[in-house]
Amino acid sequence: MKLDNEPRLAPGPGLFASLIDWARSVARSVNALYDAIGSIRAGATPIGDVLDGPAFAAYRNGNQTGLALGAFNDVLFDAEHFDTAGAFNTTTGRFTPLVAGYYQINAAVTLEATGGVFGNLQVQINKNGGAAKRLEVSVASNATAWEAGGGTLIQMNGTTDYLTVTCYNSGGTGVYYSGNAAGTTTHFSGFLARRA
Repeated sequence: MKLDNEPRLAPGPGLFASLIDWARSVARSVNALYDAIGSIRAGATPIGDVLDGPAFAAYRNGNQTGLALGAFNDVLFDAEHFDTAGAFNTTTGRFTPLVAGYYQINAAVTLEATGGVFGNLQVQINKNGGAAKRLEVSVASNATAWEAGGGTLIQMNGTTDYLTVTCYNSGGTGVYYSGNAAGTTTHFSGFLARRA
């Protein structure tokens, strides 16, 4: 029953009884809605728990050199835009949240070369040192600058699980991960989407 469907009543002896019946009908509708919302909320993550969850945005502040060709190299994100729970380590490049749940994780890597051209570029999210998700595989032939990235959802246990980013490249010389003070080229971010 919509609340704007109130009865059109004319003055008379049945007016009071009609108003009481209408009020009871509205109360039943409101109570049913309240019960339905309570049932939904019983199994849901309270919104405050998600809003207070860990979130971070890290990036390369300068170029990272010394990369091995034909292998996955760690990307070390040495600066942060923010880290709400202190869960990201700029020395190790690890994100170790202390809240169990499902995390939206995003990463992008810009690779540049001083000579030659790339064969392909692969950006990967690692969980506890092993491959968790391959975000993008790009055939970057005939290029000396290339960016690859993406996003995924990963479950974390909230105690020992940690995430890092690695990148694979098979060509070029003088290859490096490009970074800048604005954090626009090579970056890593994530936030709690839902508690476990």
